[in-house]
Amino acid sequence: MFEKNLLFLTRDLLTVYPWKRGEVSGAPRRFPATIEGRAALVAALAERRGIPSYLLVDLVEEEFMTETQPHVLGPDRRSLVARRLQKAFPNTPFRHLRIQEREKGKGRRDDRTLLSGITDPDLVLPWVRALGERRLPLAGIHSLPMVGRRLLTALGATSKATLMVSWQSTSGLRFSFYSGNHLRMSRMAPVPAPDPENYARSFIAELERTRGYLQSLRLVPRECPIRVVLITSSEMLDHVRPLCPEGAGMTFDMRRVRDVARLLGIGRPITTPFSDSLFIQILGRRRPENHYADAGMTMDYHTGLVKKLLHAASAILSVTAILGGGMNLYQGFSDRVLGREKGLQVQAIETRYRAVIGSRLPVGIDPATMRRVVRMVDLVAKTGKGPFRAMTSLSRWLLPFSALRLDALTWKGPLHPAVTALHGSRSGPRGVGGPDAGKQGTRAGSEHATPGSSFSPGDHLELMEFKGEIEKIDGDVALGHDQIRRLIAAMKGDPEVVRVDSIELPGAREPVTVLSGDLSGPGKEEARAVFFTLGVVFRREEAVHED
Repeated sequence: MFEKNLLFLTRDLLTVYPWKRGEVSGAPRRFPATIEGRAALVAALAERRGIPSYLLVDLVEEEFMTETQPHVLGPDRRSLVARRLQKAFPNTPFRHLRIQEREKGKGRRDDRTLLSGITDPDLVLPWVRALGERRLPLAGIHSLPMVGRRLLTALGATSKATLMVSWQSTSGLRFSFYSGNHLRMSRMAPVPAPDPENYARSFIAELERTRGYLQSLRLVPRECPIRVVLITSSEMLDHVRPLCPEGAGMTFDMRRVRDVARLLGIGRPITTPFSDSLFIQILGRRRPENHYADAGMTMDYHTGLVKKLLHAASAILSVTAILGGGMNLYQGFSDRVLGREKGLQVQAIETRYRAVIGSRLPVGIDPATMRRVVRMVDLVAKTGKGPFRAMTSLSRWLLPFSALRLDALTWKGPLHPAVTALHGSRSGPRGVGGPDAGKQGTRAGSEHATPGSSFSPGDHLELMEFKGEIEKIDGDVALGHDQIRRLIAAMKGDPEVVRVDSIELPGAREPVTVLSGDLSGPGKEEARAVFFTLGVVFRREEAVHED
């Protein structure tokens, strides 16, 4: 936690409790309400300059009153609060209005408020001015009875009518009445005698006065007993118990100071009957609402807070920049090392590539071969449509043959040796099967080859190979031959066909064993389909002109 200076102000003394790491960190120091005392206080706080101070006041001159006011919001509420405080406490800057709750039921439902003020500002103002002159930060001025509602909540002693009684070492007995968590009234009784018997008699007498005061103000609900929470030492409680009246509209909840201190997390032993340490612990653990300090009184505190926030933000930005720069530097070195590794890999791959290319590329190329290749490429580029026209004609030829299945179509193009042979010599039948001719069946140039058809030297010829099957012949190979002859006749009747050659004559495929006659004897093999391959030379529309 942050360091703090917790100041406890009574009429004649101001006590300083140093706070650090969630607890009082040193012995308290007391300063009298004199010019010398204030100078000594300022000198002591200046030794720890920059540490904020929280001022807790416990004065007889602090007054409280409850009233209702119209429920308004925004600027109207601020104006109304300022007028009510000015009217209730016109002669002091130390005044406060707290809206506690809203009335229930129908109608206007006004706000219930608590107005408080220190009627003698000269008890507080000199201390505040002394801190301001030395620019010592003051975080707030807090009322002990209003801070006490947190103590009541920590004790779990809230009720509709709770009267908490505490004894402060430098002030006296404090009687604070709460309805739930809301303070309704608080008064201070004179300092009782320190011996237990006199303390007990003083407590009972002041309790009766306070009870009568509450009834006159009508703060206690009807038929609701007052729960009296008394906090003091074991010795004092032992003398108080016999004097407490039974019944009479009051119940008693007596707590030892050391038990309450342990409940609040105070580690050091508390042996006195005083409650100063309890309220200081409540003030230090969590900053309560500021009650009496205005903006001018807390300006140094808020200015220092803004400076700390700016310094923290600068430190965070600096650390972030350093971390970011370090990461970028590390990434730069990593990228540099990675770049070197990649460069070595590229060099190794390029060396291997050059070695492979140097061992595989030919050292010399025949210009005539290169010329033929270029002419071939140019010729293929000029032919354009490819096998489209041949496929159209084939579709027309196959239409009457439902049992004929086409397995493959190979476009040999206009540069096949068989086509160039036709251009070179036009006399006599000549096979056009090329390198694939004669692998199976009858060789090229069979009886199915067409005689030399008439074509001019400028015609554009191309070669197509058709491979297919005649299905559903039921072992009748002659039927397959007949189908092929008819297909060849249809091709030869096409004016665009220059030549038809059978590269592979029909033959049996997929023999199937058929049982017949004696079942004990071997079966017969019967062909279920025949296949064929035909080479067809077409005449195309385009004319090829060689350079």
